[in-house]
Amino acid sequence: MKSLFFPPVTEEHFDLRIFIFVLIISMSTTFVLAVIGINRAVMLILTLILLAGLILAVKGKLRFAGIMTPFISLCLLTYLIFQNYGLRDTAIVAFPAIIIAASLLNGRWGAITFGILCLVIIFILGLAEYYALITPPRAFANTI
Repeated sequence: MKSLFFPPVTEEHFDLRIFIFVLIISMSTTFVLAVIGINRAVMLILTLILLAGLILAVKGKLRFAGIMTPFISLCLLTYLIFQNYGLRDTAIVAFPAIIIAASLLNGRWGAITFGILCLVIIFILGLAEYYALITPPRAFANTI
């Protein structure tokens, strides 16, 4: 049985290594955030989705996992942002991480596609706050 982490390195194994590395780092980070209590339910769901993407990648379904994992992560983080503080939510800093992960998993088109999706989400979020469709929690509303 050939190892994924030792020579000989083919282009397919190199892509698989990058894919697995990105998913393990993302999964570890979201699990740690869940353990320390930052939106535990959303972070646990995100960890399970990343685990499913990792399993798909190991089985050789890189293309499906490369599209599914960043897209569902983006959807969950968008939900989290809309439910919390809107543009002021700290979860918005995960958007660049999603763009980077999408570019590593899918190449240039992944970076462009997910970058545009993140910009559209931020624009819609700004419009929703401007038209008072989203209101910040009361404790935060006094500081505006």
